Amino acid sequence: MRKIYITFFLTLILTLSGTSAFSQNLGLGVGFSSEKAALLEFSFKNKLQIYSLGFSYQFTDTRGKLVSEQKSNYGRTKDGTGTFFWTIDAGAGYYLTQKFSLKAEISVGATNDYTNYIDHRFNGDGYHIIDKSKIIAGIGGLAGYDLSQSVTAFAGYNSIRNITFGIQFNFSSTN
Repeated sequence: MRKIYITFFLTLILTLSGTSAFSQNLGLGVGFSSEKAALLEFSFKNKLQIYSLGFSYQFTDTRGKLVSEQKSNYGRTKDGTGTFFWTIDAGAGYYLTQKFSLKAEISVGATNDYTNYIDHRFNGDGYHIIDKSKIIAGIGGLAGYDLSQSVTAFAGYNSIRNITFGIQFNFSSTN
């Protein structure tokens, strides 16, 4: 399985490095969504195209440590339930003008239903168990505006994260 990931990333890097441009940028983006999810994104840009790979994780109110099974000496008092998600996001887009870009993205991940339990022997005064996981997929679109050569602001919508906004820092190298 590890060979598949390495082959995928090498193919992606070789494909992206073949695009022609006078200037190419690698970027690191951070963002937040209306669903209380943080976004971290790595991107490659040239004067015409944008490719990105990212990860998002929804903040939760899980209690203490994640345990896989409830042992007989663990506390059994429930302290609420909830749901959270995580996704891996891949995107591609184009510059419509010198500073304005549009990008489409696909997201694949999981949503997890959890239950919190009270047990003062754990950090956070308890623990939580994942009751059910489900694979999810979504799509989205982002608009970006280059504030400078090294900073891009972006905003958009994703069917999982809903409204998303953030900032990207670009590290350029000239050919």
